[in-house]
Amino acid sequence: MTPIFSRLNSNTGFTLIELLVVMGVLSMVAMLMTGSFDRRPGAVARGEAAQKMRAAIEEARWDAARSGHSRSVDPAAIVAGASLAPLVPLEVQGAVSLVVHPDGSTSGGTVLLDAHPLLRVDWLTGDIARAP
Repeated sequence: MTPIFSRLNSNTGFTLIELLVVMGVLSMVAMLMTGSFDRRPGAVARGEAAQKMRAAIEEARWDAARSGHSRSVDPAAIVAGASLAPLVPLEVQGAVSLVVHPDGSTSGGTVLLDAHPLLRVDWLTGDIARAP
């Protein structure tokens, strides 16, 4: 049995196939990593704004169901630059607000962020969906 070190001679090294496999794996990892860094900073901010709005609408829904009274949500008070394109124009204290009723229905509309659709709120069911 020969010791390990004696088998290492001047013919040691990596073969071309081994180097190509390693290069292929590294390129795949690089492609996956660039996909996660490719997101625009604005997309992250829009995602956070959508989460804040969704949470505020859900909280108003639960509060309306518990109290038995309608609640209003003013998008501009929750997220800077947000507004509402309502299905039914309804001003609450001078601001266009989304009204959430105790039965779960809403006044409906599209929440806009900097004039671009962010969320759509269904008037009958109160369902909240990301705007395309």
